[in-house]
Amino acid sequence: MQNLLIYINPEHKFDIENQSYIEIQIENSLEYWDKENIVLVTNFEYSYLGVKALVVPDELFSSLSKCVIKINVIVYLLENKLLDDVTWFHDTEAWQVLPLSLKLEKDLGLTDYGWSLKWNGGSMFFKPSALDIFKLWKQKIIELQTDDERAMMTLTEKNVNGINERIERINITYNIGKRRIKETMLMADKPLRVFHFHPYRENLLKKFEGFLPTRLKDLMYEKSISHRK
Repeated sequence: MQNLLIYINPEHKFDIENQSYIEIQIENSLEYWDKENIVLVTNFEYSYLGVKALVVPDELFSSLSKCVIKINVIVYLLENKLLDDVTWFHDTEAWQVLPLSLKLEKDLGLTDYGWSLKWNGGSMFFKPSALDIFKLWKQKIIELQTDDERAMMTLTEKNVNGINERIERINITYNIGKRRIKETMLMADKPLRVFHFHPYRENLLKKFEGFLPTRLKDLMYEKSISHRK
């Protein structure tokens, strides 16, 4: 399995928040992944602790929504055969806390929100065979001028091209978000695997810190964006 992180910025650099997040993500990922299976994609040169960014073209940026960028990049990576295994994509603020044990049965695995059946694009698993799904997803985003989650809901509600047979609903344990935490934790398979929140927001970090490995929690405090200003 490959661990995919994406960050595209027209200024060709990380903003303060994501500079912290990427460093924490890489240090945390090295606890669970071989270095060669961590795939960081940017549109500028970057390297941290031996993890070197794969640089992609600027035109993959989208001003429509930052959520659209990941779909553009995944299409590019799959078209160019730069991903050759099951891949876990996650937002830069989605944090792994245990080894992943998922065995993906279909082409694309998505979580919902737990308290809502709306698809959540912040943590997902896919095979190289999902390329046509991502192309269709990108097309629908452009057609509707909307974000990735609304576009995917439209595709699955209408079962476009039989897409529903190729999508697996993944348990919320892989994407525990900041809303209705107690409710979603009760729904989640145990042990919990991924928490999705912005640690620079102190109130959120305090909500989640009791569930985080000590090393990850310490990294979040150590690399707080308040220390970079």
